[in-house]
Amino acid sequence: MDIRHFRVRDAMTRELVYVDVSDTVLEALERMRANRVSGLPVVDAQGHCVGVISTSDILDLTEELEEGIAAASRIDAPFHQLALEHLADSDLGTRLVSEVMTHDVVQLTPDASLAQAARLMLAKHVHRVIVVDKSRSLQGIVSTTDILRMIANGAEM
Repeated sequence: MDIRHFRVRDAMTRELVYVDVSDTVLEALERMRANRVSGLPVVDAQGHCVGVISTSDILDLTEELEEGIAAASRIDAPFHQLALEHLADSDLGTRLVSEVMTHDVVQLTPDASLAQAARLMLAKHVHRVIVVDKSRSLQGIVSTTDILRMIANGAEM
Protein backbone atom coordinates (compact mmCIF):
# COMPACT_ATOMS: atom_id res chain seq x y z
CA MET A 1 0.00 0.00 0.00
CA ASP A 2 1.19 3.50 -0.80
CA ILE A 3 2.27 5.41 2.34
CA ARG A 4 0.70 8.58 0.96
CA HIS A 5 -2.71 7.07 1.75
CA PHE A 6 -1.93 6.48 5.42
CA ARG A 7 -3.18 8.80 8.14
CA VAL A 8 -1.47 9.81 11.36
CA ARG A 9 -3.92 7.56 13.26
CA ASP A 10 -2.49 4.55 11.36
CA ALA A 11 1.02 5.06 12.73
CA MET A 12 0.63 6.95 16.01
CA THR A 13 1.39 5.51 19.42
CA ARG A 14 -1.72 5.59 21.57
CA GLU A 15 -0.26 4.21 24.80
CA LEU A 16 1.14 7.52 25.89
CA VAL A 17 3.84 8.37 28.32
CA TYR A 18 3.73 12.03 29.26
CA VAL A 19 4.61 14.42 32.05
CA ASP A 20 2.63 17.07 33.87
CA VAL A 21 3.62 20.74 33.82
CA SER A 22 4.35 20.49 37.55
CA ASP A 23 6.72 17.50 37.27
CA THR A 24 10.43 18.11 37.72
CA VAL A 25 13.08 17.80 35.04
CA LEU A 26 14.54 14.85 36.95
CA GLU A 27 11.15 13.08 36.92
CA ALA A 28 10.81 13.72 33.20
CA LEU A 29 14.27 12.36 32.45
CA GLU A 30 13.62 9.28 34.56
CA ARG A 31 10.36 8.67 32.68
CA MET A 32 12.21 9.03 29.35
CA ARG A 33 14.85 6.55 30.49
CA ALA A 34 12.32 4.03 31.78
CA ASN A 35 10.36 4.16 28.53
CA ARG A 36 13.36 4.45 26.18
CA VAL A 37 12.15 7.65 24.54
CA SER A 38 13.89 10.95 23.89
CA GLY A 39 10.92 13.26 24.41
CA LEU A 40 7.57 13.50 26.15
CA PRO A 41 4.40 15.53 25.72
CA VAL A 42 3.69 17.91 28.61
CA VAL A 43 0.05 18.19 29.68
CA ASP A 44 -1.83 20.62 31.89
CA ALA A 45 -4.50 19.75 34.47
CA GLN A 46 -7.14 19.51 31.73
CA GLY A 47 -5.10 17.00 29.74
CA HIS A 48 -4.23 19.50 27.00
CA CYS A 49 -0.80 19.25 25.47
CA VAL A 50 0.97 22.52 26.29
CA GLY A 51 4.53 21.58 25.39
CA VAL A 52 7.14 18.94 24.79
CA ILE A 53 10.25 18.19 26.80
CA SER A 54 13.12 16.36 25.16
CA THR A 55 16.66 15.39 25.96
CA SER A 56 17.67 18.37 23.79
CA ASP A 57 15.80 20.71 26.15
CA ILE A 58 17.57 19.12 29.11
CA LEU A 59 20.95 19.51 27.42
CA ASP A 60 20.13 23.16 26.77
CA LEU A 61 19.26 23.56 30.45
CA THR A 62 22.82 23.20 31.56
CA GLU A 63 26.24 23.88 30.15
CA GLU A 64 27.68 21.94 33.07
CA LEU A 65 27.20 18.57 31.40
CA GLU A 66 30.56 17.12 30.52
CA GLU A 67 31.49 17.31 26.86
CA GLY A 68 31.27 13.53 26.57
CA ILE A 69 27.70 13.51 27.86
CA ALA A 70 26.65 16.32 25.55
CA ALA A 71 28.07 14.40 22.60
CA ALA A 72 26.25 11.20 23.58
CA SER A 73 23.34 9.98 21.54
CA ARG A 74 20.20 11.64 22.76
CA ILE A 75 18.22 8.44 22.80
CA ASP A 76 20.97 6.29 24.24
CA ALA A 77 20.43 4.76 27.68
CA PRO A 78 23.98 5.77 28.76
CA PHE A 79 23.11 9.42 28.09
CA HIS A 80 20.01 9.16 30.24
CA GLN A 81 21.96 7.52 33.06
CA LEU A 82 24.75 10.11 33.02
CA ALA A 83 22.28 12.98 32.84
CA LEU A 84 20.22 11.51 35.70
CA GLU A 85 23.34 11.27 37.86
CA HIS A 86 24.34 14.84 37.04
CA LEU A 87 20.87 16.26 37.66
CA ALA A 88 20.51 14.33 40.92
CA ASP A 89 23.72 15.96 42.16
CA SER A 90 22.57 19.48 41.30
CA ASP A 91 19.50 21.61 41.82
CA LEU A 92 18.79 21.62 38.07
CA GLY A 93 16.74 18.44 38.37
CA THR A 94 14.29 20.19 40.69
CA ARG A 95 13.34 22.73 38.04
CA LEU A 96 9.83 22.30 36.72
CA VAL A 97 9.17 20.82 33.30
CA SER A 98 7.14 23.96 32.51
CA GLU A 99 10.32 26.07 32.83
CA VAL A 100 12.32 23.96 30.39
CA MET A 101 9.85 22.55 27.86
CA THR A 102 9.42 23.67 24.29
CA HIS A 103 6.16 25.62 24.17
CA ASP A 104 5.75 25.58 20.39
CA VAL A 105 4.02 22.20 20.07
CA VAL A 106 4.17 20.61 16.63
CA GLN A 107 0.79 18.94 16.41
CA LEU A 108 -1.70 17.41 14.01
CA THR A 109 -5.04 15.65 14.25
CA PRO A 110 -5.37 11.89 13.73
CA ASP A 111 -6.92 12.50 10.29
CA ALA A 112 -3.87 14.33 8.91
CA SER A 113 -1.86 12.44 6.32
CA LEU A 114 1.30 10.65 7.38
CA ALA A 115 3.09 12.47 4.55
CA GLN A 116 2.00 15.77 6.11
CA ALA A 117 3.44 14.62 9.45
CA ALA A 118 6.76 13.74 7.79
CA ARG A 119 6.91 17.10 5.98
CA LEU A 120 6.16 18.92 9.24
CA MET A 121 8.92 17.03 11.06
CA LEU A 122 11.39 17.96 8.35
CA ALA A 123 10.32 21.61 8.25
CA LYS A 124 10.38 22.04 12.05
CA HIS A 125 13.45 19.84 12.64
CA VAL A 126 11.66 17.64 15.18
CA HIS A 127 11.45 13.89 15.73
CA ARG A 128 7.86 13.71 16.92
CA VAL A 129 4.46 15.24 16.24
CA ILE A 130 1.87 15.40 18.99
CA VAL A 131 -1.56 14.12 17.98
CA VAL A 132 -4.48 16.04 19.46
CA ASP A 133 -8.22 16.20 18.90
CA LYS A 134 -10.13 19.39 18.10
CA SER A 135 -10.18 20.37 21.79
CA ARG A 136 -6.36 19.96 21.97
CA SER A 137 -6.65 16.86 24.16
CA LEU A 138 -3.73 14.51 23.77
CA GLN A 139 -4.56 11.51 21.56
CA GLY A 140 -1.16 10.11 20.68
CA ILE A 141 2.24 10.79 19.26
CA VAL A 142 3.81 9.93 15.93
CA SER A 143 7.58 9.78 15.68
CA THR A 144 10.12 9.30 12.95
CA THR A 145 10.44 5.73 14.20
CA ASP A 146 6.70 5.18 13.73
CA ILE A 147 6.92 6.38 10.13
CA LEU A 148 9.96 4.20 9.45
CA ARG A 149 8.10 1.23 10.96
CA MET A 150 5.23 1.77 8.50
CA ILE A 151 7.69 1.79 5.60
CA ALA A 152 9.58 -1.27 6.89
CA ASN A 153 6.33 -3.18 7.34
CA GLY A 154 5.46 -2.89 3.69
CA ALA A 155 4.03 0.53 2.98
CA GLU A 156 5.41 1.82 -0.31
CA MET A 157 6.55 5.40 -0.79
